[in-house]
Amino acid sequence: MRGRRYLVPVVESFLDWSHGIYEYIEEVYLPELGIAFNERGYVFRTGDERYKPLKLPTREEVPVKYLGDVDVDEKDVKIIEEYLKYKEMMDKIIKKYIEVKSRGS
Repeated sequence: MRGRRYLVPVVESFLDWSHGIYEYIEEVYLPELGIAFNERGYVFRTGDERYKPLKLPTREEVPVKYLGDVDVDEKDVKIIEEYLKYKEMMDKIIKKYIEVKSRGS
């Protein structure tokens, strides 16, 4: 399956964002599935909107850097889909037994 490689600007906290502090992480996006995975080991559902510039409060826009396409093996795609399926099931189990609070609560 064809994936797109990006360097995506991310912030760790509101404080970092408010001070214009960000870093780039490498990410592969599978547009056919709406799934991405990155160098930090996160796998998640997303869309094209993630790959728009990061807007900072200084009005600066930090661009996403397109690195090119990559062919992701079908067996790897299946593992990625299974992993995400189990992660979503685990999220439901957590919510069943633990009151998940929003940050700052």
